[in-house]
Amino acid sequence: MTKFILHGGYTREDNEDNRNFFKEVTKDAKQILCIYFAREKSGWEESFEDDKQKSNFKKLVMANEEEIERQIKEADTIWIRGGDTELLKKKLSEINFKELIKGKTIAGSSAGVHILVKYYFSINKKCIGEGLGILNIKAFCHYTEDERGNLEKLKQHKEKLVTLVIPDYKYVVLEL
Repeated sequence: MTKFILHGGYTREDNEDNRNFFKEVTKDAKQILCIYFAREKSGWEESFEDDKQKSNFKKLVMANEEEIERQIKEADTIWIRGGDTELLKKKLSEINFKELIKGKTIAGSSAGVHILVKYYFSINKKCIGEGLGILNIKAFCHYTEDERGNLEKLKQHKEKLVTLVIPDYKYVVLEL
């Protein structure tokens, strides 16, 4: 069974929802691999330090592009932080990500959710994008009521699939 923990965005904020999210991510973890490929390399270390502090988890490993496949195999939990979805998708498309994550806990926030689903709505680009399709669903992260029209566009896009609506700080757990 693979467990997916899908977060709507802004994990860097300190609030009860985010604290609960990190508790969910770490509760059964032995080793967490942190993937920051949706960000420029210059920001990876800062994100890593922030995640160490927020999760209060001792066994965090920062992913690197050269060893990512081995690192995924060794970790039981994968944490994919948000940022630029296309940058993240490009890097994870270079490996057999879907096969490598089977049977693990996968946590993603914003762009980390986008790459897991089939279709998503990008708040930044104001358009519908296509993820890796690991989860045969649609997702709308950073959702607010002001985005109702864009949510409808996503629901009507191509095939009829379950659409997850995930506001900032909130998360959804799927076990498949």
